[in-house]
Amino acid sequence: MSIPNARALSETAKAIRCDFGDDADHWLPKSQIAAQSEVKRRGDAGALVIPRWLAEQAHLLQYIEPRSGWERLRNFRHRLQELHALLAPSDPARAIIKTLCDALREDLGIEKGAVTPATGAGAGRNGGGGRGGESADRK
Repeated sequence: MSIPNARALSETAKAIRCDFGDDADHWLPKSQIAAQSEVKRRGDAGALVIPRWLAEQAHLLQYIEPRSGWERLRNFRHRLQELHALLAPSDPARAIIKTLCDALREDLGIEKGAVTPATGAGAGRNGGGGRGGESADRK
């Protein structure tokens, strides 16, 4: 989970004290701060990345940055894309899977070919998602 605009005010050997703009002290264990977090030690500011269980336990869910529609359904979307890529182009099931991807995109309000924050690419994983470097929802 990513908490934007966090500031590390102080630290001990095992924890950092963060501020999220609420004038409260939030002590968080350094062992639970993700490697991609911008906030890791005293003086750091930016996005703090911690596991969901810690955000819940420390009552920090109100500060979590909402994820995009595709990110909320990342695993489901990837399974559809993998299945789509495994099917032969002439297989009728391929069209059904594409229809499912299009329906998901429409329900979530995502434009076709939209860029996802996690991959920096279209809806596919690593800019692709299937064989031939093409994601299932672009076929």
